[in-house]
Amino acid sequence: MTIADELSRSGMVPVEVASSPTFFSLTMFKKGVGAKAEPSFDRKSLDEFILSELDRNGSICMKDIVCQSGFSRGAVALHLKKLVEEVKVEPTERARRPRQRYRRVSGRKPDAQE
Repeated sequence: MTIADELSRSGMVPVEVASSPTFFSLTMFKKGVGAKAEPSFDRKSLDEFILSELDRNGSICMKDIVCQSGFSRGAVALHLKKLVEEVKVEPTERARRPRQRYRRVSGRKPDAQE
């Protein structure tokens, strides 16, 4: 039984084994915490998801949107920026604050179409 077989049997991620008469090395690749969440909806509906979460919760942070939607932080940031520019959402803190949250712009009805 080899080291790679034993590691595989114990549930470890596959390793890359390099050996020669004078040394050996094992390269272990980082195992993800879990399967990466696939977005359960398309990118168009990410805006709708953000707006519905804001209607439901009042305010939400980017981290919560990323965790709930399965989209990357960059994708969520882009959509939030677009919603802020469209004056549908406003930040609750000054720019670049670590606890930045977002809320719906007051006076806007959730079902208002432009």
